[in-house]
Amino acid sequence: MSQTKLMLIASFIFLAFALILYYFTSMLYNKHFVGIYPVNLSLHSFMTLFAILFLQLALMFVSFKFIPKKYLYEKAIRDLACENSLAFLLLIFLLNSLAEELIFRAILQENFGILLASVLFAAAHIAYYKKVFLLIFVFVQGLLLGLLYELTNSLLFCVLSHTVFNFLTVYLIKRKILIY
Repeated sequence: MSQTKLMLIASFIFLAFALILYYFTSMLYNKHFVGIYPVNLSLHSFMTLFAILFLQLALMFVSFKFIPKKYLYEKAIRDLACENSLAFLLLIFLLNSLAEELIFRAILQENFGILLASVLFAAAHIAYYKKVFLLIFVFVQGLLLGLLYELTNSLLFCVLSHTVFNFLTVYLIKRKILIY
C-alpha cells in the first residue's frame, strides 16, 4: 500500500477517534456540540480568524528570519510538502485539523483551559521533541488557536485557521518561497 493511502487511512482513523472521544466526553460532562453549534459567522469572527492567521504566519516568517534553519528544519515536513500534491495535502490537513481541534479545543480546552490544551497540543507533536524551537512554535500555535476558540466560540474557525496555516506552510515550501 502506498504511503499516500496509508496517510489518508490514518487521517480518517484519527478523525474517527476524535469524534468518538468528543462524543463520550460531551456525554460525560453533559456538554453537547460545544464549539460546533451554533456557528457565529459575524464580521468580528472573521476578523478574528484573519488576525490569528496573520499572527501565525508572521510568527513563522519571523522564526525563519531569526532562528538558524538547523533548529527549525524537520525532514518529515519537507518530504511531506515535496512528495504530495497540494490537493491531497489540503484533504489531509483538513481531516487532521478537524481531529486535533476536536481534541484540543472542544474537549481539553473546554474542560481544562487554554494553557493545558496548548501544552498537550505541543506534546502531541512529539516528532519535534529534538527541535526545541519547533516545540515552542507549536505551543504558541496552540495558544493562538486557543485564543481564536475563546474569541469566536467556534471550532469551525479553529479548523479553518489550522488547515490554512498548515496548507500555506507546505505551499510556501513546495514553491521554494520558504527555504526549508
